[in-house]
Amino acid sequence: MKTYDYIIVGGGSAGCVLANRLSESGHNKVLLLEAGPSDDTPLARAPMGMFRTYQNTKYTWMFWTRPEKTQNDRLVYCPQGKMLGGGSSINAMLYIRGQAEDYDSWEAQGNKGWGYQHILPYFKKAQNQTRGADDYHGSGGPLHVRDIERPSSSSERLILAAMQAGYPYNPDFNGEQQEGVGAYQVTMKGRQRCSAAQGYLQPVMGRSNLAVVTGAEVSEIITRDGKAEGVSYSTAEQTCSATASKEVIISAGAFRSPQLLMLSGIGPRDELEKHGIDVVHDLQGVGQNLQEHCDLVIATDSKTEDTMALTPKVVLKWLIDLVKYNLGLPGMISSLLVESGGFIRSDPAQTTPDIQLQSTNSLFGNHGMDRAILRNYGYSLHVTLLRPKSRGRVTLKNSYYRSPPDIQLNMLDHADDVKALIGGVKQARNILAQDAFNCSRGEEIYPGKDVQTDEQLEAFLRQEANHIYHPVGSCKMGNDELAVVDERLRVHGMVGLRVVDASIMPTIVSGNTNAPVMAIAEKAADLILADNE
Repeated sequence: MKTYDYIIVGGGSAGCVLANRLSESGHNKVLLLEAGPSDDTPLARAPMGMFRTYQNTKYTWMFWTRPEKTQNDRLVYCPQGKMLGGGSSINAMLYIRGQAEDYDSWEAQGNKGWGYQHILPYFKKAQNQTRGADDYHGSGGPLHVRDIERPSSSSERLILAAMQAGYPYNPDFNGEQQEGVGAYQVTMKGRQRCSAAQGYLQPVMGRSNLAVVTGAEVSEIITRDGKAEGVSYSTAEQTCSATASKEVIISAGAFRSPQLLMLSGIGPRDELEKHGIDVVHDLQGVGQNLQEHCDLVIATDSKTEDTMALTPKVVLKWLIDLVKYNLGLPGMISSLLVESGGFIRSDPAQTTPDIQLQSTNSLFGNHGMDRAILRNYGYSLHVTLLRPKSRGRVTLKNSYYRSPPDIQLNMLDHADDVKALIGGVKQARNILAQDAFNCSRGEEIYPGKDVQTDEQLEAFLRQEANHIYHPVGSCKMGNDELAVVDERLRVHGMVGLRVVDASIMPTIVSGNTNAPVMAIAEKAADLILADNE
């Protein structure tokens, strides 16, 4: 059995950051375990490769929820990255931090040191922005962030239409304020994706004190007398154990992190005993407080042929652009699913934006699984609820570590969430009705012209709304009865065990979660090193 100073479970956005920072001095031996393969595939480099990865069991945990009572007993698809880089290797690459108020709220809930003034330096430390450094942005960090070079016609129309509807233009959603419309910045280096694996891990893979094992599924955290001593894991060849002399750090994401804790006997007593698992520590909050950004797509046919579609003409263009991409030239392969959008208020009474808009240059429905509409020219506008009040949970299906977790998102459970999304849809429709879209606007496919009243919209939401792949909160940070980790991300009641990923967020941030997770991991690395000096 090999011994390391630190063992990190999960090679996603947080795990890659931790592996780099904890091994940086050369004094600590670090083991990073990732259940999926390396990110050494063109599909993880080319921006449009995401369409071949996020519905592929080799690169993605293709989880489904239990029947959702709040959504007509539908099963909802919940993909999670399963390769080095995790979600950052399969996502839409939008670089969004959320609002300063999100982090100030964490601190107000009793999490000292997590206010915006404390987390901003870690966003800057991680970032290498092509615009250069300023009060809100960094340069020289591992994560490359740049502007979109050639936005599509529909993306430009969305910005113009929103301004015609009275929304302000915002050149920087991560600057002084988030509100407004504009083009997104993305995590790309040149024309390739810059994932956490590419930014943080691949440049340091040669460190002698860093071991990275892919295809390694962790079955259990080894504990003794309330202390985490190591992990057991399996590869295709063998079952192994490793010991951590300092700490075990769980960075498996908002679905897998609580699952692993419970499989290891750390979680709600009733849930553990139901599956015959010996209780190491009765921790009621494990798996609770799950949050997700509920999302509805407005899809519209286009009278023009300047959007993406699976037509013979466009398929031929894809083949030509594949050659162009390999030559380093711009084209559809290096283009983006989402280029423009913004942050608006569902109601003027909201103090900050509670709705995010994301424009896609194609018809897009049901996680891209609706293949029929992909054959038509069109454009879509995602309407995303930023601060849901609904809460779900993650539990166990059984005690076998290779079984998927039992996920209940419970979206739209709170009446305020339904009201806010309906308000957001109405405002999005108003934007799409502006003159900027006159040249291209066809028939609205989703929700459709027959869905107009609040009652009709609510029924449509419950039948068709999905989410935007941002699960958080299932191992929340805090000091209340549902808190799993403290303000230093140490698991309550345990020694030598931390959780560092999106699951620790007490409340979800107002935007995409990848950049916040990296900032959390940057801060966590400092906390871990300080506590083990």
